[in-house]
Amino acid sequence: YNFENLNINKINDDIRDKGIAIIDNFLNSDQTKKISNEHKFIYDNNIKIGKYHKDNFTKSFLINYRIRDLKFNKELEFSNQLIKDKIIKKMISVCLGKSYGINNFISHYVDNGETDGEIFPLHMDFFKSNKFRCIKVYLYLTDTNVNNGAFRYLPVSHNLIRNLINITDANLIKNEKLKNKFKNLGISEKGLTLQDVIEIIKFDKNSIKNYDKIVDYLVKKDISEIANDNKLLIEGKAGTLIIFDSHGLHGGVSVKDRPRDILRIHYFDKEYKEKYLLDQCNLFIKIKSKVVSKFRWHTKRKYFF
Repeated sequence: YNFENLNINKINDDIRDKGIAIIDNFLNSDQTKKISNEHKFIYDNNIKIGKYHKDNFTKSFLINYRIRDLKFNKELEFSNQLIKDKIIKKMISVCLGKSYGINNFISHYVDNGETDGEIFPLHMDFFKSNKFRCIKVYLYLTDTNVNNGAFRYLPVSHNLIRNLINITDANLIKNEKLKNKFKNLGISEKGLTLQDVIEIIKFDKNSIKNYDKIVDYLVKKDISEIANDNKLLIEGKAGTLIIFDSHGLHGGVSVKDRPRDILRIHYFDKEYKEKYLLDQCNLFIKIKSKVVSKFRWHTKRKYFF
């Protein structure tokens, strides 16, 4: 899509069916520079906002902000404007419903030569339960291509993976390490790697019906061939916005030629928000959640003893 011809309902259809939609020129160069400079200023001046991940690099950084940081820090003025953007809010509302929440938003700047290999290998995200939906927004703040950390996504893989998780019988998985990893999905917010997904497909033929094309692609190609498949790449100018279902296989290639700067925002549905993002809920929901949690705790104690 181009920002000038947005069709929000069609974007929702694409995210539902393909798992992803891409919007060119969502921000202009002046707007992207303002956001990028804002985060570099916070990092360079060691302003205590969010959670820092410096990794001992000279220039590269990752700052994991919390939504409450927006309320009290003027340093995040332009990021706050973006998160409050009416078009983004409308797109997320159509995808997740009006009562969505924001888990975090992340500024990730990677300087060339400071990291080895892929920024993120191909993987899928799993957040506590398969019933929760997470839609992520990636905004390129620099021109981004195959040589400096372009995003990758395998269309339709979000639906295949949901089906795998819902239907697969863990006991069919012969690899004990993978079996335990599959059974423990939800204990942490770690999902499955590309290799994990391929292995599960091989063990469970029932869960891959209606996904012949994508299954054929995953099973018949070598892992390295998939990882280097330029057809999965999303190259774009600064200001490109990518919105996708994080159950799908996604990742980022290595940064070789020049720095890559990106802002990501993680949106969750109402069910996740009311369980894990209570700071964004009204008083009634907060009280209800605490009552339910206390009831469950007492029930567990009763049966434990």
